[in-house]
Amino acid sequence: MELRRVRKKKKLSLQVVEVATYDRDDDFPWSESPPDYDPEHPPDSEQIDTQPRDGYIDRVKSELIALFASQAESVFYQRQLQVMFEKDYFHWITVRALTELVEEGVITAESLALPGTGNIKLYRANGYRYWKRDADEIVKLVSQFSESSFTYALGAHGEMMFDAALPTGGFMPKGTKVRSYGGVEWTESKHDLDRVFERDGIVYGTEIKNTLSYVDKGELEIKVRMSCWLFPVPAGRRVFYCRA
Repeated sequence: MELRRVRKKKKLSLQVVEVATYDRDDDFPWSESPPDYDPEHPPDSEQIDTQPRDGYIDRVKSELIALFASQAESVFYQRQLQVMFEKDYFHWITVRALTELVEEGVITAESLALPGTGNIKLYRANGYRYWKRDADEIVKLVSQFSESSFTYALGAHGEMMFDAALPTGGFMPKGTKVRSYGGVEWTESKHDLDRVFERDGIVYGTEIKNTLSYVDKGELEIKVRMSCWLFPVPAGRRVFYCRA
């Protein structure tokens, strides 16, 4: 399901995706051992895996070529392009398309240092001579909203938006930062569920993210395991991944 709110002059998009529903124990797809988790060094969930080539890559390549042709004196960073095209294409599809366009010499890519964070990948049309000025501005901007104080406030704001929006759809709050529910406790890791909502007698474990990237796959798998453990059938085994 998807929940959207629109304001004049500024669009606020709230996305609620039901990522898992399990009604029987044998439906659960992961092993019983919890995935490895290191909160200081989380894995990159958007690395390009070795998989058969997806036909959608050619579609987004055509759209990217049109974008760089129409904005030949612009610089874009990778995450920005992923989000721009995510309505129609998964992030990794866009990255593969960008990689192929660079390899084919259609566009140019640069990797610049992002102070305190790592590197940032930038893309531009081949003929843009003064790209470095725009690139420096992008690095400065991304560095500002990558600071821990900013990301913490952004996450809190995302939770506030969903706390206000979900009850209007009948999802009533039942808990915050939940590690135990109905006398059952999760002890396999230090994770918690951001929120627990209930509607029509079904309980929903909820993970809320206000980020440009997708939730980490390993973390999401753990949240699914938690919901299966905390909310036995028939009360519900459902997980919402909410992204503002």
